[in-house]
Amino acid sequence: MRSEFVEHFTHSLSLSRPVSPSPVPTIQTQSISSRKPALHALLVSLSQPRPSSAHIASCTLSLRDLTQHERDELKSTEADLDLDEEVLTDAIMAKLAVAVYAEALDAYLGQAIEVDGEAEWWGEVERSGPTGVAWFLLQTLPLRLVDLCKTILRTLHIHQLPLTLAELSPASLSSLFSPRSFSLRPGLLTTALFPHLAVQPSQSLAVLLPFSISSTSASRTSTQPVLARVSFYLSFAKRVVRLPLDLTRAECRYKRKALEQMRDERACVLGRLALLRGQLGSVVGSAAGMGVGAGGIERYGSFLASLVHILDPTHGHISETGDIFGPLTVLSTRLLPSLPKSHAAALRPSPSSPTLLRPASLTLLWPRLLLIPPIALYLYRNTTTTLIPALRALVADARDTALGFWEGWVMGPLGEVVRTMRGGTGVGEGMVSLEGIRSDLESLERMTQSLASDLLHYTPEQLASLGESVRSGDLTAPIMEVYEADVRRPVGALIGGRLVRHVLVQVQKAKVDTAHALLGIDRLLASQRLTFAFVGVAPALGILYLFGVGRIEAILLQTPPNPFPSIFTTPPPLPALPTGLLLLSLARLRTYAHAHLPPHIRGPFLEDLEMLEDPGMGVEGKIGVVARVWRCWGGVLEG
Repeated sequence: MRSEFVEHFTHSLSLSRPVSPSPVPTIQTQSISSRKPALHALLVSLSQPRPSSAHIASCTLSLRDLTQHERDELKSTEADLDLDEEVLTDAIMAKLAVAVYAEALDAYLGQAIEVDGEAEWWGEVERSGPTGVAWFLLQTLPLRLVDLCKTILRTLHIHQLPLTLAELSPASLSSLFSPRSFSLRPGLLTTALFPHLAVQPSQSLAVLLPFSISSTSASRTSTQPVLARVSFYLSFAKRVVRLPLDLTRAECRYKRKALEQMRDERACVLGRLALLRGQLGSVVGSAAGMGVGAGGIERYGSFLASLVHILDPTHGHISETGDIFGPLTVLSTRLLPSLPKSHAAALRPSPSSPTLLRPASLTLLWPRLLLIPPIALYLYRNTTTTLIPALRALVADARDTALGFWEGWVMGPLGEVVRTMRGGTGVGEGMVSLEGIRSDLESLERMTQSLASDLLHYTPEQLASLGESVRSGDLTAPIMEVYEADVRRPVGALIGGRLVRHVLVQVQKAKVDTAHALLGIDRLLASQRLTFAFVGVAPALGILYLFGVGRIEAILLQTPPNPFPSIFTTPPPLPALPTGLLLLSLARLRTYAHAHLPPHIRGPFLEDLEMLEDPGMGVEGKIGVVARVWRCWGGVLEG
């Protein structure tokens, strides 16, 4: 089954149809034989989604037989060529070309994805540190012991030794497998435990060198201090203990590098196939078709020859104007079906060579399957009274937090925005009320007029003018002069009661001024209430702005072609290897987008990927698209 990336990459090619030639005005003759139903059935079968290699080969052989039969009849009867059959033949040829191209593209893409995933897995084990490497060694220890037992039994059989306990004793095995002199080359037992040593010897085995020279250096080491010799042997013991971990890490490194080299080879072929899409598009969309004129045959033959040479560089020369069914037959019956077998052989070249794939799932799980049940039983017995209530409280707290966030930070600010827009900017419920300020001002006016009438003997006209001054916030000079005079004679003014009245008037004036100041603050807050309400929903607006800017920048990047091609040259496309590696990453991103991204993000993100999938875009254009994708979608992908 083809991947979604290949379906999208070849979708435009599948929609292309060779335009039927205009009929030449000749005398109409009846068709020799009715091949139209068979040709139409082939076209319908190839129009089905994702045809297999076997089906492509069957259709190729059927079309070749029909075409050869048609040529034989035309030679024997000298009849006119049926233009409808020619158009059907051209359409089938276009379908076959797109089918073999998509099948090759899908095969190499699938292999590159598989190899890249395996290389990443081995790299993670290699970088996991001593604990991770030791855990992997424990996981694969049963397989290594099985290989060790097979090696011992095979060696006993080769030397025609009986399978007895005496022959399996450590002394017998040591005499059978130990070399006569010390060597850094791994032996059979070592390569059975670490198969990569048979292909790539490791320098880690040099840690065993002191044992071979201990006898020759005994006289020299005997003169050394005892503490120095103890330190030397402790360091040697530490290196010996770390030797299995070093060999295991070297095994992971060897497999990772081999897989990365294999991935680059598949990516290079994938890039060359991607760069071939333009040539295939010119073939299937040609107005001359494939069966009319020498130009169409040459283009079709050139494409098939290029495809065969990419899949099998050792293949001989293919004529571009000869029989076009030969390359199609080679592709559909030999090259494409052999790709899975050659890939499996590359992952494990021979039974004695180490496989490059990760161990089976059961091999990786057996320590957990062995340790988890007793540990789980122990934890259940000891934490039933504390763990379950704690988990329930944690779930309740998480639910309350989510509800509080939704109500207090999402729905609350949005409701405040709506209420503010409906209520306007008038002063509603604030720190002071207009009625309270009005009553305080009237009280101040009455107190001032009473004081002026008793002490200054104002006339009604003067009292009315004084009331106007008080309402405007001004206590007139005579009132303040009387107050200043009473302050200079406080005892008499206090006994007479005038100072108390002056003080009360000043307190009332301060109360009125404070109320006016609070009223001004209320009006300021009311005028900015809508701004404060929108601050609560600013994150949501920022996300919407991010999506909108991403779409706008995508449109700006899709600029029209250069109107001056003679002055400004088109940048060259990427080479084959970077193109293949880029398509490999894009295929994985496309799979991730379809599986994990929500629909409102998936569409714009796939549009960006489609721009990067274009083999004709230059390096600078793709760098700009990658920078924009990271800027717009980096946070989404990291999350």
